[in-house]
Amino acid sequence: MPDLRQIAMSLISQNPTVASNPQAQEFLQVIQNGDSARGQEIANNLCKTYGVKPEDALKQAKQFFHIPF
Repeated sequence: MPDLRQIAMSLISQNPTVASNPQAQEFLQVIQNGDSARGQEIANNLCKTYGVKPEDALKQAKQFFHIPF
Protein backbone atom coordinates (compact mmCIF):
# COMPACT_ATOMS: atom_id res chain seq x y z
CA MET A 1 0.00 0.00 0.00
CA PRO A 2 1.50 3.37 -0.99
CA ASP A 3 2.35 5.88 1.71
CA LEU A 4 -0.26 8.67 1.63
CA ARG A 5 2.32 11.21 2.79
CA GLN A 6 4.64 10.35 -0.10
CA ILE A 7 1.78 10.59 -2.60
CA ALA A 8 0.73 13.99 -1.25
CA MET A 9 4.32 15.28 -1.27
CA SER A 10 4.79 14.08 -4.84
CA LEU A 11 1.62 15.81 -6.01
CA ILE A 12 2.53 19.03 -4.24
CA SER A 13 6.09 19.07 -5.55
CA GLN A 14 4.86 18.54 -9.12
CA ASN A 15 2.60 21.58 -8.93
CA PRO A 16 4.17 24.22 -11.22
CA THR A 17 3.50 27.01 -8.72
CA VAL A 18 5.32 25.09 -5.99
CA ALA A 19 8.09 23.90 -8.31
CA SER A 20 8.96 27.48 -9.30
CA ASN A 21 8.84 28.87 -5.75
CA PRO A 22 12.12 28.52 -3.82
CA GLN A 23 10.42 29.18 -0.49
CA ALA A 24 7.83 26.46 -1.13
CA GLN A 25 10.64 24.09 -2.10
CA GLU A 26 12.37 24.81 1.21
CA PHE A 27 9.13 24.09 3.09
CA LEU A 28 8.81 20.76 1.27
CA GLN A 29 12.39 19.82 2.12
CA VAL A 30 11.77 20.59 5.79
CA ILE A 31 8.70 18.31 5.75
CA GLN A 32 10.43 15.54 3.79
CA ASN A 33 13.48 15.59 6.08
CA GLY A 34 11.42 15.84 9.26
CA ASP A 35 13.52 18.84 10.31
CA SER A 36 11.35 20.06 13.17
CA ALA A 37 13.91 22.65 14.32
CA ARG A 38 13.96 24.33 10.89
CA GLY A 39 10.17 24.01 10.68
CA GLN A 40 9.82 25.80 14.01
CA GLU A 41 12.20 28.51 12.81
CA ILE A 42 10.15 29.04 9.63
CA ALA A 43 6.91 29.10 11.62
CA ASN A 44 8.32 31.69 14.04
CA ASN A 45 9.54 33.84 11.15
CA LEU A 46 6.11 33.71 9.50
CA CYS A 47 4.44 34.70 12.76
CA LYS A 48 6.81 37.67 13.13
CA THR A 49 6.28 38.69 9.50
CA TYR A 50 2.50 38.70 9.86
CA GLY A 51 2.47 40.05 13.42
CA VAL A 52 0.74 37.00 14.85
CA LYS A 53 1.54 35.32 18.15
CA PRO A 54 2.46 31.63 17.70
CA GLU A 55 -0.40 30.62 20.01
CA ASP A 56 -2.89 32.53 17.85
CA ALA A 57 -1.46 31.02 14.66
CA LEU A 58 -1.86 27.53 16.10
CA LYS A 59 -5.44 28.30 17.12
CA GLN A 60 -6.23 29.61 13.63
CA ALA A 61 -4.65 26.54 12.01
CA LYS A 62 -6.69 24.20 14.21
CA GLN A 63 -9.87 26.06 13.31
CA PHE A 64 -9.01 26.01 9.60
CA PHE A 65 -8.35 22.24 9.62
CA HIS A 66 -11.24 21.50 12.02
CA ILE A 67 -8.92 20.02 14.64
CA PRO A 68 -10.43 19.91 18.13
CA PHE A 69 -8.71 22.04 20.74
